[in-house]
Amino acid sequence: MCVYKRGEHHNIHLTAYSDSDWGGERAEGRSTSGKLIELNGCVIDWGSKLQRTSATSSAEAEYVAAALTARSIVYLKQVLQEIGFPVTHTPTLKVDNQACIKCAQNPVYHGRMKHVHISYHFIRQHETLGNYKICHVNGKMNPADLFTKPVQGELLMRLRPMLVQTSNPSREAQD
Repeated sequence: MCVYKRGEHHNIHLTAYSDSDWGGERAEGRSTSGKLIELNGCVIDWGSKLQRTSATSSAEAEYVAAALTARSIVYLKQVLQEIGFPVTHTPTLKVDNQACIKCAQNPVYHGRMKHVHISYHFIRQHETLGNYKICHVNGKMNPADLFTKPVQGELLMRLRPMLVQTSNPSREAQD
């Protein structure tokens, strides 16, 4: 459980996970975006949403999912600032698709993503501004996977504890 007292100094860490299932919706081939956001190791925001358009590649589907998660990070940073808990460390956005990460970090790489609607390039702009840092997470350790497709067996058992925690273990060693 996260408990904070106003006026005390806090080290505020935001960590976000993003994932997508490419073309998982059968009728129109649209992908589902999934996100999970933690504040100091406690889950504070999560969800899934069917993407508005059909992605032509898994990188595009992941890019759209990451852009939606990035919007949530920027919003949560602003809310925390307004209520007196400024985020003291650069938030981390963890994605399990290397092509998505390259597109977000390198504007020269845009040739492969020209067809992506400009509103999703929000992710690149805010990464460049330092509002968060995008990095890779092993797909088997990405809890956002729980919100994009049916998960069962060993993967479910590995990801489920990431949703409910009683302490703040460091996940950096797991990633």
